[in-house]
Amino acid sequence: MPTPFPHQYETTLVRTWSSRGRLEAASRPSIPCSPSPQFDGDETSWSAEQLLLSSLVMCLLTTFDAFAARDRVTVFSWQARVSGTLDKIARGLAFTELTIAVEIETDDAAQARATLEDAQRHCLVANMLKVPVNVVADIRDKKDGAVREAS
Repeated sequence: MPTPFPHQYETTLVRTWSSRGRLEAASRPSIPCSPSPQFDGDETSWSAEQLLLSSLVMCLLTTFDAFAARDRVTVFSWQARVSGTLDKIARGLAFTELTIAVEIETDDAAQARATLEDAQRHCLVANMLKVPVNVVADIRDKKDGAVREAS
């Protein structure tokens, strides 16, 4: 069972040099971070943009998994790719489009689709963002060794 609310979270950013840093959190490996290459950053470090997209898709996965357990949906595989468009708008730079493409193989595609829609509505990170998050799903039934795509 989850821990009762409220939950507290903390991370630390240690500046290593000129716009570069290291993200740290207790009991976890550190994450090197810098601006994205589009902003003259390091191609081998995680950018704030990549971390935001990662947080979004991780939140969708964990919310889906919790609801799949509740709905008794068996998940054989789950993979998602998240993409975002950063552009200039009136108030400055912002993501103008976010899309998550999810591929799920399950024993009940119709129920998995309903569970994914429920998870999308309850995703904490998506609900905090100002830009809508589009979820495109390819959900397949795996019954008797055959794979069938859901409608």
